[in-house]
Amino acid sequence: MKIQHNLKPLMKQHDIRNLTHLSEKTEVDYRKLHSFYTYRSKKIDPDVVEGICKTFKCEIGELLTLKK
Repeated sequence: MKIQHNLKPLMKQHDIRNLTHLSEKTEVDYRKLHSFYTYRSKKIDPDVVEGICKTFKCEIGELLTLKK
């Protein structure tokens, strides 16, 4: 199983067009967001998840899903 994120649809829904804009809104470092977005990070950073969920006013389950 693999953890996947729904960041792209959430960004589109909230009219956030790129990670730079998301970084400004969330106050999360661009590099951390980029690693999360591209699945390069081996660990899920709680600060990234918290920043995204607060910005989009969503629950963790709306951002992250477990796929087979």
